[in-house]
Amino acid sequence: MSLPREILKWIQGLDLSYSVKNPKRDFSNGFLLAEILARYYKEVPLHSFDTGSAMVKKADNWEQLTKLLHKHGFNLSKETMEGVMHQKNGFALSLLENIYTFLTKRKIQNLPGLEHEEVPKPNYAPPTTVSRSKGGEPAGEKS
Repeated sequence: MSLPREILKWIQGLDLSYSVKNPKRDFSNGFLLAEILARYYKEVPLHSFDTGSAMVKKADNWEQLTKLLHKHGFNLSKETMEGVMHQKNGFALSLLENIYTFLTKRKIQNLPGLEHEEVPKPNYAPPTTVSRSKGGEPAGEKS
């Protein structure tokens, strides 16, 4: 799942030190979130956040972020923190949506009809190993 356009434009407008290519990976150590918060709150001590990927560094960053966010009225659950830190699907995106709403006081505009729907295969497309294993024929048999 990718970032909504509105959040992507917001992040790009903040001129962060690292560009966001893979939110799940890029936000796992908490440094980019600390940098975003530093744009809104001048007392964020960016020098005390590490850009490393070791779990000890990540845990320390997220502990600092949790305290900082709590101080400003945003409660970050332990489940969300660990989900982002361990790069679990959906956690970084959900956190970014909530942080965006919290900091900008704007809601994300979900435009109707823009959700990606699965496109049906044309009738002339031959079955593949993947499609056979998903429910058509057994993967080892050919038609």
